[in-house]
Order: sequence, then C-alpha cells, then structure tokens
Amino acid sequence: MIKFTEVSKTYDGGGSYALRDVNLTVANGEFLVLLGSSGSGKSTTLKMINRLIEPSSGSVELDGKLIKNIDLVQLRRSIGYVFQGIGLFPHMTIAENIAIVPRLMGWPKVKQLARVAELLNLIGLPQNFSERLPEQLSGGQQQRVGVARALAVDPEYLLMDEPFGALDAVTRDKLQQEMLQWRTTLNKTVIFVTHDLFEALTLGDRIAIFHDGVIEQVGTRSEVLSAPATAFVKDLFAKPAKQLQEFKDLV
Repeated sequence: MIKFTEVSKTYDGGGSYALRDVNLTVANGEFLVLLGSSGSGKSTTLKMINRLIEPSSGSVELDGKLIKNIDLVQLRRSIGYVFQGIGLFPHMTIAENIAIVPRLMGWPKVKQLARVAELLNLIGLPQNFSERLPEQLSGGQQQRVGVARALAVDPEYLLMDEPFGALDAVTRDKLQQEMLQWRTTLNKTVIFVTHDLFEALTLGDRIAIFHDGVIEQVGTRSEVLSAPATAFVKDLFAKPAKQLQEFKDLV
C-alpha cells in the first residue's frame, strides 16, 4: 500500500504550491492513473514515491513505513520506474539494458540472462533482439524494453510517468492494449501518469484527477463519468462528450 497524508510541495517557501494537502491511498494490486494537464501536480506526486522529489510537508508511506526512513538505494531498486524519455543506454545491448539492476544487485550471469529471456517473451520481442542496440529498435519497441527493465527484479510497485506520450497514436494504442494484458500477468501495483483522458479511462482501476496541485476527485471510470465531484471534473469530461460515449455505454 502507498499512502499520502496531507502532502504539500512548494519551491518558494510557501509563495506557491506544486501540490497542496494531497491525501491519497493506493491499494495493493491497484492500477491507479494520475490524470491532469502539465503542471497539475501528477508527476510531482509520482516522483515522491521513489524520492526523486521530497515533500515540503506531510508524509508518504510504503507498506506502512515512512519512505524517508527507507534506505534510498534500497527504495529505488524495489520500485520499477518507466518514463516518457525511455532512457535506454545507447552503448548497451537490449539484454544489458534490461539486466542493469540485477547486475548491480549481484545476480549471477545465468540468472540475469534467464530473466532477460523471460521479459523479452513478456513484452513480445524476439529473443535475438537481446544483442541489438537501442537505435536498432523502433520507438514502441524501445518503450517495451523500458518496461522490461523496470520489471527486471520483479518489484511490487511500478511507476509509469507518461510512458507512451512520445509515441504515435497507433503505437500508443497498441501499447495500451498490451499494458492491459501485462496487468493480468504481473499482478503489480501500478501508478500511471497521463494527460490523456482516453488513456486514463482505458487503463485505470481508479483515476485521480489533478488540477493546480489539488486532487479534484479519485474514483472509478464509472464514478468520474457519471458522478463528477467538482465542476472542473464535469467540464473535463464534458468537452469530448461524443468520443466518450463508448466509455459511458460501458458504465
């Protein structure tokens, strides 16, 4: 479980806030989407979980422990992290990229290679891709490798910060559908950041809607579409009403 209690973040001593009084609980095994525009506070919230950003006030807990009291290296190695820029090391093969954390943790070479093979199978890439360099893969394939690298040591938690945002629409849609399939296999707690309404509705068990550093509503697809908690949420989902009809029909 991940729990935020009265968490705020300011960069100027309280003159303005990137986050203000955030209370949020993520259940074990849940796929929670953080939805909002640029600057709304969603990525700041995500990055507090692995302490890339520290809160100005309030607390963040992981499995009942304050994350500030967990060894930083141990914390980050126990949480998978996938981001939009992919960030594969260009001079390393795909196998070396996927196995970088297992290698740092001292896994035997045989175990590393077995895990690489297992993950390539999961993300749907041929085994002979293991010796290729990132530049030899498409953007969508590289992003799959980014997911595999984040899963290499089988973390309980997976943080995904706009992972498909830089991809074309067709590739993005395909990876969203694959993400739905991976969920049933992985049984992970996933926190997924996006600014895309349809991506949020497609993937999330629940959606936390951010606006100006505040959470406007946290709810299931049904709840945010049928019972918006604030005028902002109502307006957000009213704008593309025709396109959202297919989701409303499923509610």
